[in-house]
Amino acid sequence: MMVPIRQIGEDDWIENLTSFLEDYDVEVISLECEKIFQKTEQYLDWIIPSQTKDYFINFGGIESSDFMYNLKKIDEWEVFTNSIWEFVSLHFQQ
Repeated sequence: MMVPIRQIGEDDWIENLTSFLEDYDVEVISLECEKIFQKTEQYLDWIIPSQTKDYFINFGGIESSDFMYNLKKIDEWEVFTNSIWEFVSLHFQQ
């Protein structure tokens, strides 16, 4: 299988990935709502990188479990609570 893109933002990445997905009968569904990013950034208290936004704007509504394997929908992103960070800092070195 050919990899349709090397990185988000390269020339024609949206068209190449769209074509690839359509070849595998995956319906390409975008997220055309900037408000979801603002809401998520406020919830997480950090700025979502532009390449991540670009990906989700163009492909974030896809329902295919094969394509979205290990990718959470943006509205399912969760913030680490202080107790989880405490666990991480106690059990893992930087």
